[in-house]
Amino acid sequence: MFSKKVEIAKIKQKGQSILEVVIAMGILSVILGGIIILLINITGFGVSSEARSLAVNYAQGAMDAVRTVKDNECCSFFKNPNGYYKVENNSGGWSLISSSQWVPVLSGNQQLATQMRRSIYIEKIPGIPDIPEEDGRKITITINWQTKGSPDEEYKIVTEMYKWKY
Repeated sequence: MFSKKVEIAKIKQKGQSILEVVIAMGILSVILGGIIILLINITGFGVSSEARSLAVNYAQGAMDAVRTVKDNECCSFFKNPNGYYKVENNSGGWSLISSSQWVPVLSGNQQLATQMRRSIYIEKIPGIPDIPEEDGRKITITINWQTKGSPDEEYKIVTEMYKWKY
């Protein structure tokens, strides 16, 4: 008699209960939500690395421009006082101009959704034996930017330039 009741219960259960459907949909939504978050993070990493690559290019370009000014105007280059400068490409070539700390180099790039600023700081190098203080300069170029949804990022390049006797 007991086995007959079990068979009747099995015959009546033909579909899924509402509870099973809700649980299945919850599991599916958690999995899809995780996949969407993963894709958004991967896209953010791509944008961040592209912005960093652009910052490296801007810093290298500024360092090349400063080096060109040093090579072409050696005497006046080493007379510059410590301070912030910007580089400008005039019809006669590159020149260094005293400026505020930050100069925009990229504003509102739609693809990267970022703004980049450049700082060029030139200072004397004190305390090197056999080299007068006025014959050496430390150049620090800093690029600062923030991509959408990320904290401020910074790339810094530092070199020393000397007035060599030849």
